[in-house]
Amino acid sequence: MRQFVAKRDDNEAELVEALEAVGATVLRLSIRGVPDLLVGYLLATFLLEVKQSDGKGGAKRRGAETDARGLLETQQIWWSWWAGKPPVVVTTVEQALDAIGHPRCPRCTVTRMVGAGPHLRRGTIPRPAGLPDIPALVCDRCNWIREVEPDHGRSGHG
Repeated sequence: MRQFVAKRDDNEAELVEALEAVGATVLRLSIRGVPDLLVGYLLATFLLEVKQSDGKGGAKRRGAETDARGLLETQQIWWSWWAGKPPVVVTTVEQALDAIGHPRCPRCTVTRMVGAGPHLRRGTIPRPAGLPDIPALVCDRCNWIREVEPDHGRSGHG
């Protein structure tokens, strides 16, 4: 049986680094037709198919036929067979983070600062003495803040 060695897309390492920076676990898959990345994030599982944004993917270089998503015939067959949550085609860090549901600041729209990991974090809104602080999502880049549900399962904050 002939061994299959997957050629990784040039942008895959950058996407994996960004996913891991926000706390996701990433497994690179190397099975013909199967998406490139198996990603776990916040107790959910995602399949991501990495494509190069410049259109110079391996399939194009070899002259192979692809569909509108850039999928090879073996990928199209696997995707039509798969009964789970559909994989997502991604080309950029922003698309990969959006695909796993990583929050994005609505004011500055950036999900992370270069070299600093995520800049959206859990924080709190201070309240008067004697009252518990309110859990919040905070953007360290533009100081946007939004109240969120507490982590311990209670609804509300009061």
